[in-house]
Amino acid sequence: MKIKYKIITIVAIGLAGIVSIIAFLILPYQQKLLDDQAALIETRKKIISQQEELQKILQNSQQLKNLDQGEINSIFIQKNKALDFINSIEKIAERNNCELSIKLSEPADANYTELNLQMVATSEWQNILALINELEKQSFYLNYQSIQVLPASATFLENTETTDKITANIEAITYWQ
Repeated sequence: MKIKYKIITIVAIGLAGIVSIIAFLILPYQQKLLDDQAALIETRKKIISQQEELQKILQNSQQLKNLDQGEINSIFIQKNKALDFINSIEKIAERNNCELSIKLSEPADANYTELNLQMVATSEWQNILALINELEKQSFYLNYQSIQVLPASATFLENTETTDKITANIEAITYWQ
């Protein structure tokens, strides 16, 4: 019987040793492998994303190289052409039956300058919309910062008469050379 207990004890100790090896060595190592695999997958996704971004940058770079310098310069307004610029905007407003006032900040001496352009247009909403639409079709570039639309009269709510006219306060940035 003693041999039987000795064999059972040896087997129990062996099984306990195997379980200990599995619990303390293999399972933590397996968890580390799973964590490393997840990190590797995440890194691979980042690399693929960066490759796609690089591909887009290369495409955009190639498109920029293919642009004609005249096309690029056409979005810049010449500093000595401020009066022509203002006149062209006034003509667009006149064609769209809009009363317009314009305020343009002074250009700096730098080669390329951003100038603030403030316009106040008064007319019916369709005409204001047509004015903005026609301004968008011009060769110069306007970066609209805000367009605020209000009733044309400050006492609009007090009047019993309604008016179809609105006032649009338009703030934009223009680019000058």
